[in-house]
Amino acid sequence: MTEAIKATWANRLRKAASRTLGEDLGAADWRPERIDGFSDERGHRRVVDRYLLAWRGRAEAVVTEPPPPENSEARLWAALTHDTLSAHDTLPVRTQPHAPLFEQPGDVVIEVWTETELASLHALWWHAQSDGGLDQLVRDVGAWHVERMQPDNATNHPWGLHVFLLLHLEHGAEGADLYAQTLLHNCMVSQGKPDRLSAHILADSADAIERS
Repeated sequence: MTEAIKATWANRLRKAASRTLGEDLGAADWRPERIDGFSDERGHRRVVDRYLLAWRGRAEAVVTEPPPPENSEARLWAALTHDTLSAHDTLPVRTQPHAPLFEQPGDVVIEVWTETELASLHALWWHAQSDGGLDQLVRDVGAWHVERMQPDNATNHPWGLHVFLLLHLEHGAEGADLYAQTLLHNCMVSQGKPDRLSAHILADSADAIERS
């Protein structure tokens, strides 16, 4: 039953993403110029975008410059395709298990901080597939967000959707499935389909669900 639900969700996410991306859904041909030229419908480009796209295209050499140390989510994504970077180098020292991944700085609004958290958690799930020591951290941080934070605190990008779905399906986390559903709904509510960045995030979550 669980495997059937996973397959249904993966198809659902990929179908939603394809409404925006069309033939770019697989992101198999992300040459450097395409990564550098990427923006969403409003012309916005975030630091993390290029590293997500490099990962989506499994283009290990196309993004040569690592992001700045203060951009935690971009560094976690970059570490997926940069041999010189490590997820462990970016993660803070944790003093308690039930806590967010990163503390919210006093000068950062909750929407920006939440997006950093969920984008980081999304990348961290991929790191955990080859580093089992990170698996419990992913579950702990995901559970903390389900218990303490509303998914609409973010800026309508569905980062980490698969983390919450799998928390529910594989670990019985109450409310985690609703969290995943809300992330999906929020990224489509303004246009009736995902924006370009959200579509790539959804496609990557679909890949993760099938990998799980």
